[in-house]
Amino acid sequence: MVRRATAWLPVAACALMAITPVLAAEESPPEGGLASDTTTEPCLDPPGSLDPGAEQSPFDDLAEEPPGSLPDPSSESLVLEPPPDKPYWRTNIFKRILHDQAFLVTKWWPSEFTRLSFTGPLVATTYVATRSSDDEHPTDFTFEQRIDTRTGKRADSVANVFTELGNGAPACAALGISYLLARHSGNDRLAEASSVSFEALVSTGIWVEVIKEVTARQRPVQDSHGEFFQYGKPETSSFPSGHSMGAFTVATVFAHVYSDKKWMPWVAYGSAAAVAWSRVALGRHFPSDVIAGAILGNSMGRMALARDGREGPLSPKNLQPIFDPKNKGLGVGYSYRW
Repeated sequence: MVRRATAWLPVAACALMAITPVLAAEESPPEGGLASDTTTEPCLDPPGSLDPGAEQSPFDDLAEEPPGSLPDPSSESLVLEPPPDKPYWRTNIFKRILHDQAFLVTKWWPSEFTRLSFTGPLVATTYVATRSSDDEHPTDFTFEQRIDTRTGKRADSVANVFTELGNGAPACAALGISYLLARHSGNDRLAEASSVSFEALVSTGIWVEVIKEVTARQRPVQDSHGEFFQYGKPETSSFPSGHSMGAFTVATVFAHVYSDKKWMPWVAYGSAAAVAWSRVALGRHFPSDVIAGAILGNSMGRMALARDGREGPLSPKNLQPIFDPKNKGLGVGYSYRW
């Protein structure tokens, strides 16, 4: 309620400025108005007067309003300045998403692939994924099987919860509700984070489907090693993980918008990592799928932040794949300094 009242203060100030000349004119008698005594000096009548010798009436001066008594409606005192342009996150969401696709193709992706901190982890993860079907002891397949066999029913129940949270439709609905509540309560920062996250998440959903159709990698079902380019076969939408990509997209936006909150990156990226882990624990993705999704999701989040006029705080160098040759383990690491 305080923000609403504050929002009306500029309007009240403008109205007060507009009526100030009127109030000032009413407080001081206009020039040539009623005098203290009734004696008036003779004055020349204007040409064409009906009675040149008639005595001047004290009310004659009121027939015409003296200059400056009332402001001209077209004067600058009554012309309100147009409101400032809306911030980016309050503009039309559909136009933003449409323009994002052209921005991604013409500017963002060409710039990202020239950055070693982005291409290095992504190429390394993709290489591990492609070698999964060739090696005698495929790291990607072995790691997935190890997680799958070590998770019991209780772990699967937790994994199902995080998987549901990472679904596209519930995530978009949650962001929409968050945006409306933030606007209603006047919380512009939460509204901005929700709006930009929604924009980035929709773009992520478009591109993850395109990449999946191109790569056509089999999911880890029926002891599949995750072969690529299996067109026309079932369960060929494994690379990258859409849940992981979407979760890290939203996490990147919130981690930056709330960068002054030192706990936010841990909560945001911890939740995204839990969603990514759930996909491997449930046997729906290989580890390389979720790592690639995390890298691409971070990039998509930074893209939306750049469109919003913000510089993405978490470059891909903060998210790096980790390989343990001794235990043949594969994972993703996140570094943060404060």
